[in-house]
Amino acid sequence: MDSTSATARTGLAAAASAALWTAKSVAIGVAGGLDRSPAETPLFVLGLVASLVAVTALLLTWTRGRSPGVRLLTALAGVPALFLLVSAIESVVRLVEPSSPGWVWSELSLWAVAAAVLGAALVVRRESVRRPRTSRVRRPAG
Repeated sequence: MDSTSATARTGLAAAASAALWTAKSVAIGVAGGLDRSPAETPLFVLGLVASLVAVTALLLTWTRGRSPGVRLLTALAGVPALFLLVSAIESVVRLVEPSSPGWVWSELSLWAVAAAVLGAALVVRRESVRRPRTSRVRRPAG
């Protein structure tokens, strides 16, 4: 996979995650609150999958040119890293939320994660356009 398609896929997955979680929030709002919309769970799951794909693609893009073992370990580390990011954001949200928060506060961490992943994908895209990476993997001579 060339670097252009890799960064495009990263951005596409990040944008899909943001769009799906936004659609989930709209479905919750239209239904009048949490657990009232039949679209809520499928949109959450699709957004989660898109976010995991985006984080994995982002890490693989950042490690382009490195050995396959390093790339695999980095991609596998992305899954717990994403969950740690969500936990950290949840902790911050809990510290600042009002005493009787509405459903919007429970969605805030998803929006923050989607924004962070989308922002990182845009930075990677900008960097790949600015200076394409060269391969660091040594090929055998001959």
